[in-house]
Amino acid sequence: WDFDTDTVTENVTLYAKWEAIPTYTVTFNSNGGSDVASIAGLTGGAKITKPSNPTLEGNTFEGWFKNENLTREWDFDTDTVTENVTLYAKWEAITTYTVTFNSNGGTTVSSISGLASGSKIIKPTDPTKTGYTFAGWYKNTELTSAWDFENGTVTQDITLYAKWQAIPTFTVTFNSNGGSPVGSISVPSGSKITKPADPWKCGYSFGGWYKESALTNTWDFENGTVTQDITLFAKWQ
Repeated sequence: WDFDTDTVTENVTLYAKWEAIPTYTVTFNSNGGSDVASIAGLTGGAKITKPSNPTLEGNTFEGWFKNENLTREWDFDTDTVTENVTLYAKWEAITTYTVTFNSNGGTTVSSISGLASGSKIIKPTDPTKTGYTFAGWYKNTELTSAWDFENGTVTQDITLYAKWQAIPTFTVTFNSNGGSPVGSISVPSGSKITKPADPWKCGYSFGGWYKESALTNTWDFENGTVTQDITLFAKWQ
């Protein structure tokens, strides 16, 4: 019916004609990642609301792309749907690194693996080594550059090296003042002395070990520590 030219000359019925509005579906191909539901019923020219990012173990999600070659990224702010479309997820593998601890003769410290680039290292329990004090972990075998556990980050596989400082040892000599001999002992600095078996002397009773030949200050085996070479003197009664 032409409303501009057609005229009414009798009773007339006009019939409506309808044309279906086409709708489109957006399908998300996660390329091995977690599923993302399709969006159906979109009219031509509609924009897509960006879905929650999928996940894929060991990978970082890099966005949705219009082609399987992943060269043309979909812009959720400006791109519109004009046909059925499939979007493809792009992934980037997360590179991980291993930190190995070389104890340089001390007790074993386990390696830490699976660290993402930029990660910090949790300081392990200090190793031990007889006769030495642990002095930290170092980046190089020359032990000149210490690893900073507060600020240092891992960007490649690395080995850290233990530094040790020898604990000085001192000699404790026992002067029995005429009694049976008591052997000398060597002990690390700061150590206590294990009390030796009492010497004996015919006609006398042993009265203890003293710090000086004048026998005025007894050695305290419970609390006293050795910080230099010393001689202890037996007292007799």
